[in-house]
Amino acid sequence: MSTPRRIAAVVHILSLSIWAALILAAGLAAAVAFPTMKPLNPTLPDFAAYPHDHWLIAAGHIANRIFHITDTASIALAALAMLSALVLYRQPTPRVRIFWLVTLAAAAITLLYSLAILRPRMDRNLDEFWTKARAAQVETADAARARFDADHPTASRLISAQLAFVLLALGTISWSLASRRP
Repeated sequence: MSTPRRIAAVVHILSLSIWAALILAAGLAAAVAFPTMKPLNPTLPDFAAYPHDHWLIAAGHIANRIFHITDTASIALAALAMLSALVLYRQPTPRVRIFWLVTLAAAAITLLYSLAILRPRMDRNLDEFWTKARAAQVETADAARARFDADHPTASRLISAQLAFVLLALGTISWSLASRRP
């Protein structure tokens, strides 16, 4: 393998590995933040007029920030993975190449759908929830929270699918490159 292809292989494998690690880290952070915050039962002064679930608001602020950071990093990592795939295109055998590229494209598509469609809608609902909760507009806040909650299962499935596609692409190209070594 030529030096540019070796560099591309390292960049590709690292970008996919870090992308997968970020998805896992964001999920882990949320899985720890919410159950940790609940028994603490904080009272948030900014939300004093909102009578429900301050723990959920506090943990949500933390998790939302983490998800925004990982979303931004995932865009860069997906771009690196796609660019390096262009250099590596001929490395795998044709059948393996198709599977690798389909899983890589599926990972990028799930990320794109999340960032372009689902995340903006969820962010609008979350911002409305927090704004209306601060203003003691409980019914409006609860309606926005319900809309956010309705999208949450889809977001969780999408993140899980994205992780699966990234790991499949990573495993496929890693296996292909390792099996072609002299």
